[in-house]
Amino acid sequence: FLHRNGVKISILTRRYPGMIKFERINAVPVHRLPSLGPKPIASLTFTISAIVKLFKLRPDILHSHGLLSPATIAIAAKKVLKIPIVAKILRGGKVGDLDRIENKPFTRLRSTGIRRNIDRFISISSEIEAELSQFGIPAEKLVQIPNGVDTFKFTPLIAIEKISLRQSLNL
Repeated sequence: FLHRNGVKISILTRRYPGMIKFERINAVPVHRLPSLGPKPIASLTFTISAIVKLFKLRPDILHSHGLLSPATIAIAAKKVLKIPIVAKILRGGKVGDLDRIENKPFTRLRSTGIRRNIDRFISISSEIEAELSQFGIPAEKLVQIPNGVDTFKFTPLIAIEKISLRQSLNL
């Protein structure tokens, strides 16, 4: 949607074995950056590579898909590039972004950086919005955009047949 409407987009992601460094997918440049070694070192190499790439790309806005490495990268880049950050929270609850931050190194530093530097938070549910509020994010920084599919528009014919059959059998 954004690309079709004239917004210049670049995607930065991790490069895993067997993946190419760069390609265009639907005309959008995808940069796959190194992520080498055991998990903590892989995260560090990816973070450094991404920050270097962002300095070259000079974006107008950063979209962090999650609050771990992507948010760390965005916050570090914002300090130098002075650009706004939008972060999408991927999950809530016990396996969610905020819970995972609590169980990672530098919890306090990360939490403070997120609260102070991310300009808008995209949540996919009211539950995640409530978690963000409890985390100290003010309501004016929250935007809810549910993940979703119009189930009436995209219901497979087989599912419609199942619904009709269930209704006819009073199930």
